[in-house]
Amino acid sequence: MQLAIYRFRLGAKHSIGHKDLLRLWAAACRSDNVTVSRVAATFGHDDKGYIYSLQGPPKVPDSPEIRQRISASLTAALPKASIVIQRQFA
Repeated sequence: MQLAIYRFRLGAKHSIGHKDLLRLWAAACRSDNVTVSRVAATFGHDDKGYIYSLQGPPKVPDSPEIRQRISASLTAALPKASIVIQRQFA
């Protein structure tokens, strides 16, 4: 069973592919037992983009190290995007 651990959003000018995001997330968690997803969203008047969800097994902790690794990886992959990673609460 996978649990949503983090989420972040990107506006229409920025995107990351499923395989690339999965690779970054697996490296951040140091586990291949993770999944990712995205859904289209509208954040305001004509502000469209995606909300990304990073999932993992219940044993993946909400640790500062994992959060820092995924944040650094996303920043390197999308240097012009403003990325704020939020803890996903069930």
